[in-house]
Amino acid sequence: MTRPSRLEQIFAPLLDRHPDVSIVGDWLVVAPVRHFIRGLWLQDFLGGKVFHGLWGVRNLWVPGYEPELDGYIEATHRTSLANEGEAAVARALREEVETVTLPLLRSIWSLDQLYHRTVREPFADRTMARFQLEVAMGHFERARDLQDAYQAEWFMDDGVFEDPDPLDLQRTRELCRLLDAHDTGRIAYRLHQWEAIAAHDFGVRHLWEPSPFPFEAARRR
Repeated sequence: MTRPSRLEQIFAPLLDRHPDVSIVGDWLVVAPVRHFIRGLWLQDFLGGKVFHGLWGVRNLWVPGYEPELDGYIEATHRTSLANEGEAAVARALREEVETVTLPLLRSIWSLDQLYHRTVREPFADRTMARFQLEVAMGHFERARDLQDAYQAEWFMDDGVFEDPDPLDLQRTRELCRLLDAHDTGRIAYRLHQWEAIAAHDFGVRHLWEPSPFPFEAARRR
């Protein structure tokens, strides 16, 4: 029998009370999954003697694991494993997750809500993430403004532009070309494809509900 993970050990009592929450790999995920994953995970430090709880929201069409929004679950900073033991930290963590973290994650239930929260955060060097988000929202003029400002950098010869994820750069370039061609149908098709890939890779395909992007919904009305 496989030994339960620390995530399972801590949150098993919570799962019975929250049917929209499930454990998927290293994540505690809030369903449904539409365009983005909402969840939390634990990070172990010092050989498991210290752990921190973190929550995050990440878009499905973006490769990699970096969330668009994230933050610490403060209970793991207020309580100490060394002084109070893991059981005390687990209780404090469950209490905060139920009363603070889950309500926060549930409040971000649409792409529009995520967008308005995200644009308040500093994107720093994540200009490609901002560009892709504007495209997904159907804010094509804003996306073109970003494209005009950064396209020369994004289309440098490979090996010159240093990006942490070559797939992210490849997708950004493809969206630029589709935007230039005004091919919104193909943009939607590719975004849905990338979401399906991520849903499979993250193991949340059973929670994923394929949904139209805002510009698709507006076009259908």
